[in-house]
Amino acid sequence: MSGDCHKLHVGIIGCGCSGLVTCKELLDEGHTSTIFEKSNCLGGLYTEAYQEGVFVSSHLITMFGDFVGKNADILEHPRMLTFSEYVEYLNDYAEHFHLNKYIKFQTEVKSVWKDNSINKWKICVSENEDEIYIFDRIAICSGVYKTKNLPIFKNQELFQGKIKHLKDIRLYEEFSNKYTCIVGSGESASDMILSAAKYGKKAYLSIRNDHGFLIPRYIHGTEYGPADLDASRAHHSIPRAWGVLHTYIDLLNSLFKLYIRCLIYQNGRLTEQDQIRRTGIYMNLKQVHTSNIWTTFGTKNSNLVEALVTYKHKCQRKPGIRELTTNSIIFDDDTEEYVDEIVCCTGFKNSFKFLEESYDSNLKRIAKEATVAHNLYKHCIHPDIGDELIWIGFARPSLGAVPPVIELQARWFALLCSNKCKLP
Repeated sequence: MSGDCHKLHVGIIGCGCSGLVTCKELLDEGHTSTIFEKSNCLGGLYTEAYQEGVFVSSHLITMFGDFVGKNADILEHPRMLTFSEYVEYLNDYAEHFHLNKYIKFQTEVKSVWKDNSINKWKICVSENEDEIYIFDRIAICSGVYKTKNLPIFKNQELFQGKIKHLKDIRLYEEFSNKYTCIVGSGESASDMILSAAKYGKKAYLSIRNDHGFLIPRYIHGTEYGPADLDASRAHHSIPRAWGVLHTYIDLLNSLFKLYIRCLIYQNGRLTEQDQIRRTGIYMNLKQVHTSNIWTTFGTKNSNLVEALVTYKHKCQRKPGIRELTTNSIIFDDDTEEYVDEIVCCTGFKNSFKFLEESYDSNLKRIAKEATVAHNLYKHCIHPDIGDELIWIGFARPSLGAVPPVIELQARWFALLCSNKCKLP
């Protein structure tokens, strides 16, 4: 560290990838930290996610810049990791950089506040405030996947089936012999509809408006590598004004290549995988003006297309839900379908209970405003409090992986703590 700065002690809330890399970057700058993790293991949401979940970004894009992991061939043969493999990667990361000794497992943060009398931050980890830790800075790395965002449907109280959130699903076999409606069109909804169609009696995919721009995990199968290695918006739409035109050209080019390959190698016959790719291209073309490379989000997972093609006899796309009856759904197109359960893949809401219940009204206001990452400078710093309290891991790129963004936020925060960087 530079000579004009002193060593700081930082409290880190959460031990997923955000908490780990923040701790590591602070240590690199000579600071100390303590990580509070309410569960008994590190890994964050990936330790609780659904069975056989797979990333939508390749390990090449997802890994931290200074640690490949123990699977060295991943650089030559990039692929998507499963959630359990990523948890293993994080454990290896913690071991490699000797981070485990800084983690307090099974320690839930109850409240956070600033003690102005000593100009320090305090963290309470018990209900009666008899266990308090003192810090110079606080890094909130608790993640965005905590509080379920559940829609309220008209006449929901009449429905006798089950209404679940994605977070409630652990095993795909839970769909067995059921009539299920999946609500949403993101990556998780894409996984859920394929599983519901595969294991259940009938599956419906309710998409209120347009689905995200569909990008498969792999380009023409695993032999061509992960699609995210060629998913740069800069590459596909320069200049930006031509974004929609470039999207048209890319889609039509993909369709042309698909048919040529079928003519040369398959006597003009489309395999099931070819039909899935073709259907995905047609779905993108149909809504290219509202869902393209420059729109808010992409669906980087083509499982929903596979479900509609492979299980077309028992999987059907539906519009938004108008209302519920005792055992059925009435959709916006006036169709009515019997269902046993509804699974809402409708995301999560940010919440910071340990701040929102503070006696400090200003801190409560800041916590509320921080639930929307766009309110924060660089998606991590509230202008009214500066770098004393930082949110790391809440920025979400529409394309690309989250961990590299987190790593840069953590490094910047460490440099701020060392006075090597300054806020404007």
